[in-house]
Amino acid sequence: MIRMKVLQVFSKLDKGGAELRTIALSKELKRHNVTFDYLCLSGKKGSLDDELIKEGSKIYYVKLKSPKFFSELNNILKKHAYHAVHSHVLYASGIIQWIAKRNQVPVRISHFRSTGSGKQESYFTQKRNSLLLKLIVNQSTDILCVSKSVKKAIFKHMKQIPDHVKVMYNGFSEDSIFKGVRQKEKKVIIHVGRMILDKNHMKVLEVFKKIHDRDKEFRLVLVGQINNQIKEKLDEFISENSLNESVVFLGVRNDIPELLSSSSLMIFPSKREGLPGGVLEALINGIPVLGSDIDPIKELKQYYGKLECININETSNKWAERAMNLVNKHNKIKQSSEELTIQLRQTPFSIEKNISEIFEMYDRDNK
Repeated sequence: MIRMKVLQVFSKLDKGGAELRTIALSKELKRHNVTFDYLCLSGKKGSLDDELIKEGSKIYYVKLKSPKFFSELNNILKKHAYHAVHSHVLYASGIIQWIAKRNQVPVRISHFRSTGSGKQESYFTQKRNSLLLKLIVNQSTDILCVSKSVKKAIFKHMKQIPDHVKVMYNGFSEDSIFKGVRQKEKKVIIHVGRMILDKNHMKVLEVFKKIHDRDKEFRLVLVGQINNQIKEKLDEFISENSLNESVVFLGVRNDIPELLSSSSLMIFPSKREGLPGGVLEALINGIPVLGSDIDPIKELKQYYGKLECININETSNKWAERAMNLVNKHNKIKQSSEELTIQLRQTPFSIEKNISEIFEMYDRDNK
């Protein structure tokens, strides 16, 4: 018997960090008779849809900008007895939760997963977002932020942050740790992340070029969804610098723990994050990371000593120098999967802690 039905709200179900973390949570919460359905505000099908439908989830495609949006979402909430609406769509969550409250949905969670849109905001946009944030505060039973940095950024203009705003880190399963034989290739640099401008792939290449100038044996592996427009520029840089034999694009992969385990360093010069999943995946697998010194990345340093940060505007030469030092520093330090598992359990990033917290939230008004 299904105990609780939760409607998860995204723009589109592609293989991004928020989507994958939610799906991982879904598989664990099924043991507690909690099931997830999904509302996609772009109105478009994503790469994860077929898998989720096979597992029994319903997916609704309702465009946020459609004149029928309010009536369509009203109908969905009236027809299906959702115990919770869990929205991951930044400021648009205000509209979602307003409709959910009108439909007497008991648990209404707004989840902030980034420090903002990353775009230059006009005066009108700032005012709109301010109003939507007030709507979120008033209409949500719970507001979650994936890091302290996100909480600080989103609520920076509020004199007092409301009590129902909490930090909840994403949880990672122990399956995120590679359990096989670690055949470490000593000279592999890796980057894991969707090919979007914020991930700064060109900087990755520029730094790798300086590393490769020092040692021709190094290879660069780029993992994540490919954007053809960005890749075209990356390919030009690779060809111009004769790196064709040293750089590999792997696209979306399901064996990331194994790929990480055979790497010597991750380079992550991101411009904007909420909680950097790629960085955490590397650290969880004992791989050192050189990342940009933005707050969400620096926040992880208290939990993992193999993370070092450098100013994003520092020269590629400086990045390369720090990268080589980091490789040399940690190259001889090997941790077993058992040690890495114990280490994960001691951090706030264990999925078991995540499950406990989120289930308590979903279950609060279901006694």
